[in-house]
Amino acid sequence: MVTVVSSTGEVHAPVCKYVLRQRAQRLFAITGLVVAVSTVALTRSIMPFELALAAASWAVTVLPVFLLRRYNLQLRRTTEPTQRAFVRALAGRAKTWEHLGLMAASGAAEGVIYVMAVYSNAYDDPKLTPFAPSKRHAQHLNERFVFLLLCLSSAGALYAARDQLRQRFVVRWAPKSHKTVGIAIRSRIAGTLLRVFAVSVLFPAFFHILYLTFRIPTIRILLRVFPFLRPTISLFLRRPGDVWSLHLYQLAVSALFKLSLAWSTTHVLFDAYTSHPPHIAPHIAPATIPGALVKGVENTEMHGYFAHLAWLDVARMRAPERRALFADPPLWAALVRSALLKLGRDYQLLLRRGAPAPAPAPPPKAPAVPPATPSKPAALAPASAAYKPASSPLRALADDGAVTRALTAVPDVFLDSPHVQKAVGKIKEHLPDTSAYAKAIVAAPQRRVEPFVALPPRALALWGAPFPDADGDKWAPDARTDAAIVDALTRLVAASLEEDALGTVQRDVPRVLEALCALLDAAEDAQAAGGRPVAVLADALRSGIQLVCATFGDRMRAFRVPVRTASKLQGFVDYL
Repeated sequence: MVTVVSSTGEVHAPVCKYVLRQRAQRLFAITGLVVAVSTVALTRSIMPFELALAAASWAVTVLPVFLLRRYNLQLRRTTEPTQRAFVRALAGRAKTWEHLGLMAASGAAEGVIYVMAVYSNAYDDPKLTPFAPSKRHAQHLNERFVFLLLCLSSAGALYAARDQLRQRFVVRWAPKSHKTVGIAIRSRIAGTLLRVFAVSVLFPAFFHILYLTFRIPTIRILLRVFPFLRPTISLFLRRPGDVWSLHLYQLAVSALFKLSLAWSTTHVLFDAYTSHPPHIAPHIAPATIPGALVKGVENTEMHGYFAHLAWLDVARMRAPERRALFADPPLWAALVRSALLKLGRDYQLLLRRGAPAPAPAPPPKAPAVPPATPSKPAALAPASAAYKPASSPLRALADDGAVTRALTAVPDVFLDSPHVQKAVGKIKEHLPDTSAYAKAIVAAPQRRVEPFVALPPRALALWGAPFPDADGDKWAPDARTDAAIVDALTRLVAASLEEDALGTVQRDVPRVLEALCALLDAAEDAQAAGGRPVAVLADALRSGIQLVCATFGDRMRAFRVPVRTASKLQGFVDYL
């Protein structure tokens, strides 16, 4: 038993951090073994130099991914309404570009280590040295080496962009079928290996085609803009056969497979280890478990991550721990208060459909009393209307009907009169007919553009398509946490029928049922447009209320609840 207590007296979060550190050490050991095996398979040797290369490869591939995931952990998904808005929001964040740059640097560093590993036990020269000197240029770069580094760094940037678009930093909570971390890891192995193999084979081929297509124009632009690069890349234009090589493609496939395997293994293990709650019972005294969990559900550290873990652990409390909780009324009252406050805030947010809470109305101001001013003598009225000042032209046009009166005053010769039409007709008779020329001019570019006219609308429609579950993520951003609260609360209420000797829970059952039914009504109203997040919350509410109704049975009549709540509960009772 390991007891960990923080300076503030909290136990749950320090214990969770202790367990997560142990899982991180396990992650480092597994990924180190994977990188070492792949390095040994590449070099076909187990020597100190090869092991040092494996350690360096682990440091430049596994550590960046782990640190990015660790310090960017999130619980809430994006709330941008469309793909366009989401991509623009990502492009405007500095962390996005830091992620892209770090992963590109990771790929380039792994390329250098891969070249060293290939040369450590090569039967023939793979021609991957950094420099290919000539008589005139002693520091000229090797294009094959440059190609390999560009391929791996581009793969790293693309991998980072994919993680950003998939919101990989958001915690992926394990489903109930994954009861252990081992089950979660084994369920993802096959799919991960398939993706790694597909990316390793397809991306180098795609990059090879792009490189050969834009190679010459890009080199010429670089030489024109940066003339000082001529001693290092000028011979690329004279040696096109260096990159036209199947062997170079095979080397790129091998390097990218080793790189993607390290990245993907880190992601899979991190997802599995962070999505399963650490059970604190083996690490603290049994008598302190209820108090530790009640204190833990109020923790707001890491965006509420530890509070979510605490609610998952509350749902797994055993009978002795539940009895200790029910025997302490203040402790139970604190737990119920935390749960109902959180559910109440999210209920109001769901009713407002994600809109911010309205600002409180300012207090009414006392009517201002104008200061007393000395009376002035009344102005004399004009003796006659002839002294009335003339109105300005703008005021005359602004008067009602002024424009109409002005138009009616225009002579007929300036309007659409028969005289004007007759004069225009005589002019048109002497003009050449240009309609045929105009039609030809309009039709010529239309025939060229017609095949491409349908493409932009489709692309724009996809670009502006609604983001999946954007409304639900905005209306119920903490749906997973709310589902965990409902699951824990209803389990405790159901268990109180036999384990609550003092009747501590029974007094709060009507209040809990009223809150759950109100939240269920709001979730069902928003479920059609809310998508998966609201559906997850609604399913958890139905399951929890069903559990309470099935446990209490006919005893449900003893609870006094509002009419609306009673009618909602009657549907669950009739279903039994």
